Amino acid sequence: MSALLISIIPFAIGAAISPTLLMIEVFALSSRSEPVRKGWMVALGSTTALLAYAAVGVLAGSAIPHHHPHHGIDAGIDLAAGILLAALVVRQIRHRNEKREKPGLLEKLSGAPAKTFFTAGLIMMATNFSTIILFMPAIRIITKAHHSFSSDALAMAVFMVIALLPVLLPVSIVTVLGDRASDNLARLNAFVTRRSLAITATIEVVFALYFLTKGISEVLAA
Repeated sequence: MSALLISIIPFAIGAAISPTLLMIEVFALSSRSEPVRKGWMVALGSTTALLAYAAVGVLAGSAIPHHHPHHGIDAGIDLAAGILLAALVVRQIRHRNEKREKPGLLEKLSGAPAKTFFTAGLIMMATNFSTIILFMPAIRIITKAHHSFSSDALAMAVFMVIALLPVLLPVSIVTVLGDRASDNLARLNAFVTRRSLAITATIEVVFALYFLTKGISEVLAA
Protein backbone atom coordinates (compact mmCIF):
# COMPACT_ATOMS: atom_id res chain seq x y z
CA MET A 1 0.00 0.00 0.00
CA SER A 2 2.78 2.43 0.88
CA ALA A 3 4.46 1.71 -2.47
CA LEU A 4 1.21 2.55 -4.28
CA LEU A 5 0.90 5.87 -2.46
CA ILE A 6 4.54 6.73 -3.13
CA SER A 7 4.03 6.03 -6.84
CA ILE A 8 0.99 8.29 -7.25
CA ILE A 9 1.85 11.19 -4.92
CA PRO A 10 4.27 12.84 -7.42
CA PHE A 11 1.44 12.90 -9.98
CA ALA A 12 -0.92 14.33 -7.37
CA ILE A 13 1.52 17.10 -6.46
CA GLY A 14 1.98 17.96 -10.14
CA ALA A 15 -1.80 17.99 -10.61
CA ALA A 16 -2.18 20.30 -7.60
CA ILE A 17 0.02 23.01 -9.12
CA SER A 18 -2.81 24.83 -10.83
CA PRO A 19 -2.71 28.65 -10.84
CA THR A 20 -6.07 28.85 -12.61
CA LEU A 21 -7.91 26.90 -9.91
CA LEU A 22 -6.24 28.95 -7.18
CA MET A 23 -7.13 32.16 -9.01
CA ILE A 24 -10.84 31.39 -9.24
CA GLU A 25 -10.94 30.19 -5.62
CA VAL A 26 -9.33 33.38 -4.33
CA PHE A 27 -11.68 35.41 -6.54
CA ALA A 28 -14.67 33.66 -4.95
CA LEU A 29 -13.29 34.28 -1.47
CA SER A 30 -12.82 37.96 -2.33
CA SER A 31 -16.50 38.44 -3.10
CA ARG A 32 -18.36 41.08 -1.12
CA SER A 33 -21.31 38.76 -0.49
CA GLU A 34 -21.16 35.16 0.76
CA PRO A 35 -17.42 34.68 0.08
CA VAL A 36 -17.08 31.48 2.12
CA ARG A 37 -20.15 29.91 0.54
CA LYS A 38 -18.91 30.82 -2.93
CA GLY A 39 -15.51 29.39 -2.10
CA TRP A 40 -17.03 26.08 -1.05
CA MET A 41 -19.18 26.03 -4.18
CA VAL A 42 -16.03 26.34 -6.32
CA ALA A 43 -14.45 23.50 -4.34
CA LEU A 44 -17.58 21.37 -4.70
CA GLY A 45 -17.76 21.96 -8.45
CA SER A 46 -14.09 21.08 -8.90
CA THR A 47 -14.50 17.95 -6.80
CA THR A 48 -17.53 16.87 -8.83
CA ALA A 49 -15.60 17.19 -12.10
CA LEU A 50 -12.65 15.23 -10.73
CA LEU A 51 -14.98 12.51 -9.41
CA ALA A 52 -16.51 12.19 -12.87
CA TYR A 53 -13.07 11.75 -14.43
CA ALA A 54 -12.20 9.25 -11.70
CA ALA A 55 -15.33 7.19 -12.42
CA VAL A 56 -14.54 7.06 -16.14
CA GLY A 57 -10.91 6.18 -15.48
CA VAL A 58 -11.71 3.46 -12.96
CA LEU A 59 -14.35 1.87 -15.22
CA ALA A 60 -11.94 1.86 -18.15
CA GLY A 61 -9.03 0.59 -16.06
CA SER A 62 -11.07 -2.13 -14.35
CA ALA A 63 -12.17 -3.48 -17.72
CA ILE A 64 -8.56 -4.42 -18.52
CA PRO A 65 -7.42 -7.76 -17.04
CA HIS A 66 -4.21 -7.49 -15.05
CA HIS A 67 -3.01 -11.09 -14.99
CA HIS A 68 -0.01 -10.21 -17.14
CA PRO A 69 1.83 -7.00 -18.09
CA HIS A 70 0.23 -4.73 -20.67
CA HIS A 71 3.24 -2.89 -22.00
CA GLY A 72 1.36 -1.74 -25.09
CA ILE A 73 -1.45 -0.13 -23.07
CA ASP A 74 0.97 1.44 -20.61
CA ALA A 75 3.09 2.76 -23.47
CA GLY A 76 0.03 4.24 -25.16
CA ILE A 77 -1.10 6.00 -21.98
CA ASP A 78 2.37 7.32 -21.16
CA LEU A 79 3.17 8.49 -24.68
CA ALA A 80 -0.24 10.15 -25.02
CA ALA A 81 0.25 11.94 -21.71
CA GLY A 82 3.74 13.08 -22.70
CA ILE A 83 2.64 14.35 -26.12
CA LEU A 84 -0.42 16.12 -24.71
CA LEU A 85 1.62 17.85 -22.00
CA ALA A 86 4.24 18.93 -24.54
CA ALA A 87 1.50 20.27 -26.83
CA LEU A 88 -0.04 22.10 -23.88
CA VAL A 89 3.26 23.82 -23.11
CA VAL A 90 3.69 24.91 -26.72
CA ARG A 91 0.13 26.24 -26.86
CA GLN A 92 0.52 28.18 -23.61
CA ILE A 93 3.76 29.79 -24.76
CA ARG A 94 2.37 30.70 -28.19
CA HIS A 95 -0.73 32.36 -26.72
CA ARG A 96 0.88 33.97 -23.68
CA ASN A 97 0.66 37.52 -25.05
CA GLU A 98 -2.74 37.32 -26.72
CA LYS A 99 -5.37 39.77 -25.54
CA ARG A 100 -8.89 38.56 -24.94
CA GLU A 101 -11.66 40.37 -26.81
CA LYS A 102 -14.48 38.66 -24.91
CA PRO A 103 -15.03 38.94 -21.15
CA GLY A 104 -13.16 36.28 -19.21
CA LEU A 105 -14.67 33.94 -16.66
CA LEU A 106 -13.79 36.19 -13.72
CA GLU A 107 -15.49 39.17 -15.34
CA LYS A 108 -18.61 37.09 -15.93
CA LEU A 109 -18.62 35.91 -12.30
CA SER A 110 -18.48 39.42 -10.88
CA GLY A 111 -21.66 39.82 -8.83
CA ALA A 112 -22.90 36.32 -9.72
CA PRO A 113 -24.89 34.29 -7.14
CA ALA A 114 -23.18 31.55 -5.12
CA LYS A 115 -24.62 28.67 -7.16
CA THR A 116 -22.90 30.01 -10.28
CA PHE A 117 -19.54 29.42 -8.64
CA PHE A 118 -20.30 25.67 -8.53
CA THR A 119 -20.55 25.69 -12.32
CA ALA A 120 -17.37 27.77 -12.53
CA GLY A 121 -15.45 25.27 -10.40
CA LEU A 122 -16.85 22.40 -12.44
CA ILE A 123 -15.84 23.97 -15.75
CA MET A 124 -12.40 25.03 -14.54
CA MET A 125 -11.53 21.54 -13.32
CA ALA A 126 -13.09 19.81 -16.33
CA THR A 127 -10.95 21.93 -18.66
CA ASN A 128 -7.83 21.96 -16.48
CA PHE A 129 -5.97 19.67 -18.84
CA SER A 130 -2.66 19.61 -17.00
CA THR A 131 -4.42 18.13 -13.95
CA ILE A 132 -6.49 15.64 -15.94
CA ILE A 133 -3.52 14.47 -18.02
CA LEU A 134 -1.67 13.59 -14.80
CA PHE A 135 -4.78 12.07 -13.24
CA MET A 136 -5.29 9.38 -15.89
CA PRO A 137 -1.86 7.68 -15.57
CA ALA A 138 -2.32 7.74 -11.79
CA ILE A 139 -5.66 5.95 -12.17
CA ARG A 140 -3.92 3.39 -14.37
CA ILE A 141 -1.37 2.76 -11.61
CA ILE A 142 -4.14 2.34 -9.03
CA THR A 143 -6.36 0.05 -11.10
CA LYS A 144 -3.56 -2.31 -12.09
CA ALA A 145 -2.16 -2.56 -8.56
CA HIS A 146 -3.01 -5.85 -6.86
CA HIS A 147 -4.57 -4.35 -3.75
CA SER A 148 -7.92 -4.51 -1.99
CA PHE A 149 -10.79 -2.20 -2.86
CA SER A 150 -10.22 -0.22 0.34
CA SER A 151 -6.54 0.33 -0.53
CA ASP A 152 -7.41 1.48 -4.04
CA ALA A 153 -10.11 3.79 -2.68
CA LEU A 154 -7.67 5.26 -0.17
CA ALA A 155 -5.07 5.85 -2.89
CA MET A 156 -7.69 7.53 -5.07
CA ALA A 157 -8.85 9.69 -2.16
CA VAL A 158 -5.29 10.75 -1.34
CA PHE A 159 -4.67 11.72 -4.97
CA MET A 160 -7.89 13.72 -5.17
CA VAL A 161 -7.36 15.58 -1.90
CA ILE A 162 -3.84 16.63 -2.94
CA ALA A 163 -4.96 17.57 -6.47
CA LEU A 164 -7.80 19.67 -5.04
CA LEU A 165 -5.61 21.62 -2.60
CA PRO A 166 -5.72 24.81 -4.76
CA VAL A 167 -9.44 25.05 -4.03
CA LEU A 168 -9.76 23.18 -0.72
CA LEU A 169 -6.91 24.81 1.21
CA PRO A 170 -7.79 28.51 0.69
CA VAL A 171 -11.47 28.07 1.55
CA SER A 172 -10.61 25.94 4.58
CA ILE A 173 -8.23 28.60 5.84
CA VAL A 174 -10.76 31.39 5.35
CA THR A 175 -13.48 29.29 7.00
CA VAL A 176 -11.30 28.93 10.10
CA LEU A 177 -9.49 32.28 10.18
CA GLY A 178 -11.96 34.57 8.45
CA ASP A 179 -10.74 37.94 7.20
CA ARG A 180 -7.34 37.44 8.83
CA ALA A 181 -6.40 35.14 5.94
CA SER A 182 -7.52 37.49 3.15
CA ASP A 183 -4.32 39.53 2.79
CA ASN A 184 -2.05 36.49 2.71
CA LEU A 185 -4.25 34.76 0.14
CA ALA A 186 -4.29 37.88 -2.01
CA ARG A 187 -0.48 38.07 -1.94
CA LEU A 188 -0.20 34.36 -2.77
CA ASN A 189 -2.63 34.74 -5.65
CA ALA A 190 -0.73 37.77 -7.02
CA PHE A 191 2.58 35.88 -6.83
CA VAL A 192 1.19 32.77 -8.55
CA THR A 193 -0.65 34.82 -11.19
CA ARG A 194 2.52 36.69 -12.18
CA ARG A 195 4.44 33.45 -12.55
CA SER A 196 1.63 31.16 -13.68
CA LEU A 197 3.14 30.38 -17.09
CA ALA A 198 6.59 29.63 -15.69
CA ILE A 199 5.14 27.45 -12.91
CA THR A 200 2.78 25.41 -15.07
CA ALA A 201 5.16 25.10 -18.03
CA THR A 202 7.97 23.82 -15.81
CA ILE A 203 5.77 21.14 -14.25
CA GLU A 204 4.36 20.14 -17.63
CA VAL A 205 7.81 19.88 -19.25
CA VAL A 206 9.13 17.73 -16.39
CA PHE A 207 6.21 15.30 -16.58
CA ALA A 208 6.18 15.33 -20.39
CA LEU A 209 9.80 14.18 -20.41
CA TYR A 210 9.02 11.58 -17.75
CA PHE A 211 6.04 10.12 -19.64
CA LEU A 212 7.81 10.12 -23.00
CA THR A 213 10.83 8.35 -21.52
CA LYS A 214 8.65 5.83 -19.69
CA GLY A 215 6.48 5.28 -22.76
CA ILE A 216 9.49 4.57 -24.96
CA SER A 217 10.81 2.09 -22.40
CA GLU A 218 7.41 0.36 -22.37
CA VAL A 219 7.48 0.12 -26.18
CA LEU A 220 10.92 -1.46 -26.06
CA ALA A 221 9.73 -3.90 -23.38
CA ALA A 222 6.64 -4.95 -25.33
